[in-house]
Amino acid sequence: RPSDERCRERLPSAHEHFRRVHVLAGRRGNGLQQRGGRRESIARVFREQLENDLLERFGDPRIDRRGPTDLLRNVLTLNPERYREGSGGRPIYFETVRATGKDGRFILAGMRSNGVEFPIEFTFSCVEAGQEMLIFSAVRDITEQRETAKKMQELNNRLARDNTELDALNRELEAFSYAVSHDLRAPLRAIDGFSQALLEDYADRLDDGGRNYLTRVRLAAQRMGELIDDLLKLARITRAEINAGEVDLSALAEEILEQLRQGDPQRAAEIIVAPGMTVQGDPRLLRIAMENLLNNAWKFTAGKTPARIEFGQTGRNGAPAYVVRDNGAGFDMAHAGKLFGAFQRMHDASAFPGTGIGLATVQRIIHKHGGKVWAEAAPDQGAAFYFTL
Repeated sequence: RPSDERCRERLPSAHEHFRRVHVLAGRRGNGLQQRGGRRESIARVFREQLENDLLERFGDPRIDRRGPTDLLRNVLTLNPERYREGSGGRPIYFETVRATGKDGRFILAGMRSNGVEFPIEFTFSCVEAGQEMLIFSAVRDITEQRETAKKMQELNNRLARDNTELDALNRELEAFSYAVSHDLRAPLRAIDGFSQALLEDYADRLDDGGRNYLTRVRLAAQRMGELIDDLLKLARITRAEINAGEVDLSALAEEILEQLRQGDPQRAAEIIVAPGMTVQGDPRLLRIAMENLLNNAWKFTAGKTPARIEFGQTGRNGAPAYVVRDNGAGFDMAHAGKLFGAFQRMHDASAFPGTGIGLATVQRIIHKHGGKVWAEAAPDQGAAFYFTL
């Protein structure tokens, strides 16, 4: 119970108060109190109480009842032998405190009644009493703190190793990105360019089959170039740092959807954007995420008349969640596990062109903001993509 815990926490300080009164009363010898119908020395009363407490707490059978010096000696037996080099068997740090006359703090070892050592913290306060100096001490068992500190150090060491490995991986990724952007693009441009030259300069010498093959070579080279571009974009987003600021998601969605509408003015589409959705995040990265989500909604509602695209806000576990919802092609939730993987596709490329990198990009951005992204859908019944920040 909380009350029991408080008692256990205050027990060491209570022992210290008993000891102080015991020593002072023992020196003065004139403290009396009424107990059991007789007047007895306060020193004797407190000494007996303290000895009983020590006996119960430490199980030390060596405690005797001859006087304050013997009691102090009994208390000092809690110190291992290597700390008993001072005068009168006192711990050596007593001598240090006595010589300096200053308060002190030591992290040392204590010894239990069974002889097992454990880490303790000694704090000392010095008080001048006439020609003498009294040293008041408090002892605290810091076994749990030591174990916690050890675990924290292990975690810090592991984190340092992980950071070193992450730095190495980032350098490898940068080297790969450089190779992709420079070394791979040049051969692709050559393939596409020479194929185009053959089609233009030798068209009269090629039959329909030859021209078809060259056209397919060019399309494949161009698609490979698009995949490389998207892969580089994903790598840059992964390495990008968050530059947080205020972002009006409502205004951003309206701007992106207006651009889509201008690019295809003949589309019959119902657009609904909830107002006032303002968040803290990286404006550039959140724009990329919103462009991918809304472009997908626009693309996959191409066969619907009218298309319906909504951007709004809901809740998840007491926190705001944002949703892009459409009435488009949807997908089977049985395949939702691969939805946010790079180059994963739910539909045939001939019906809905793309590289399959958009949702992977969205997930990376949302995760960098400490959020989550997930989807709900059904075939031919539309889809809803939710995210938190």
